Amino acid sequence: MKQRGRTSKKQKSVLVGVLVLALVTLAGLAVVAMVATKQSKSLPPAQASVLNLRGEIVCIPKKNIEQPKTDECVFGLKVTRDADVYYRLTNVSRSVARDAVSTGANVLVTGALEPPVRNEPYLSAGTVEISSIRVFR
Repeated sequence: MKQRGRTSKKQKSVLVGVLVLALVTLAGLAVVAMVATKQSKSLPPAQASVLNLRGEIVCIPKKNIEQPKTDECVFGLKVTRDADVYYRLTNVSRSVARDAVSTGANVLVTGALEPPVRNEPYLSAGTVEISSIRVFR
C-alpha cells in the first residue's frame, strides 16, 4: 500500500530527468543568444551613399494630408525631376544658420543619404546628413 505524500523512486528519477533537460535547454538557448549577439555586433554598419542634390529648402509635407495643418516645420529638400521628391535634412541648424538659408532657397546639398525611416510621417525618400550646402541667389 502506497502512502500519501511520498514520491516513489521512479517519480523522483523522472522529475530529475525533466529538470536536467530543462537546464540543458536553457543553457543551449543562452549560448545561441550570445553567438547571435556577437555576430550582429561584428557586422559592418550599412554604408550611406554620398550625393549632391540641387533643390529648394522647404518644410516637408506630411504623408497624411487629412491631418490638420500645424506650424511645425521639418526642414527638407525638394528636388524636382519628373515629380517632386523630398529628402529630410539633418545638420540643418548648423548649416542653415551658417549660410543664412531659409525655406524657398535654391541650394546644392552634399551629404550622406540614409534610407527612409520606418513609419515616417513625412513624405521623404530618405535623410541627407548635410556635410556642405551652397546657396544659389
